[in-house]
Amino acid sequence: MAASERNDTFPDNSTAVFSVADGLELVFNLSVMTVGPAASILVILVTVRTPNLRTPSNAMVAVQCGTDLLFALCVGPTTAISIITNDWPFNPAICVVSGLLSTVCRMMSPLALTLIAVNRCVVITTDLGDGMFTWRNTAVALGLFMAASVTLVLSCHVQGLEIGYSHISRRCLIVADTNSPGFVVFFWATIALTVSMVIISVPSYVRILLYVRRSGAKLRGQVSDARKRHEFLLTRNCGLLFLVFFVCWLLVYFLLGISAHAQEPLVYTVRFAACLLIVPSIANPVVYGMTSTNYQTAIRDLIGRHCFCKDNREDQFPTFATTRTPEVPVPAVSIHVSGPPGSAVSPVLHGPPTSSALVEETRL
Repeated sequence: MAASERNDTFPDNSTAVFSVADGLELVFNLSVMTVGPAASILVILVTVRTPNLRTPSNAMVAVQCGTDLLFALCVGPTTAISIITNDWPFNPAICVVSGLLSTVCRMMSPLALTLIAVNRCVVITTDLGDGMFTWRNTAVALGLFMAASVTLVLSCHVQGLEIGYSHISRRCLIVADTNSPGFVVFFWATIALTVSMVIISVPSYVRILLYVRRSGAKLRGQVSDARKRHEFLLTRNCGLLFLVFFVCWLLVYFLLGISAHAQEPLVYTVRFAACLLIVPSIANPVVYGMTSTNYQTAIRDLIGRHCFCKDNREDQFPTFATTRTPEVPVPAVSIHVSGPPGSAVSPVLHGPPTSSALVEETRL
């Protein structure tokens, strides 16, 4: 069969044209390198700068967003450039470094999601949350997960897990022979990590749902249970993100399995699967920032303090012509006046404040 007659197979670089699928993929990767990092930075900033958000649970959220930020910055720009040029125009070492960093982030992400699931289950369903997930224990767990991810990727790279530019997916990722020891170790480690995440996370969220159903009256917003309410809303968001991550990974394995058993590489199938791997890096910070009331309020406050909009300028430079003093009811004040008999003096004061009082109120 001629190359021009093939459907969804690898095109020749010399005859390849910019198709509609390429345009959609380019738009997606531009959103990855803009929307994803912007949302991640906002979530990290408000977590650090807002006192009531500085908790070990939210620290896990911030680390997860930091992982998504690094992953998006490694994948988004490089893929956008390769789509436009239909090749890798830079030094291959840049592609190797970008691929290694994105692979480490891809290993760290399910570990962080699993830790978040365990944290949610312990905090919501037991009274051990404050004692178990202290700042020290949380930092140690996240540090161990990061060290394990870096060690695994680098050790597999030394044993033959080659990172480079793939013309099929147009990304900097694993291009080694599937029979190399490094690839075999990395493949089974990824499978074990995914299975472990499912075995631990799914029962954790199921237990949370059962607990909420049994004690739902305690999570309906009463003032005495404000913290429980906050923890429950955070748990709902984390469960949604786990579902997005799990569904995307299932689809990726399914599509890559179909492509592996095809006679020729299914180019667009592989590229679509590669896009699915990036979806959680956008979904995580967006869900954290847009569906949590506490994060919404903190983000609005953060933006409001640094946004010199019209209303803020008017508040900073008030004038008597544009500033209007609000009408405040003035209580009746008795006035004792000593005057000649028969003088008509009002016993109370109902008028507006004096001009000096108006100046002081405007200054305040």
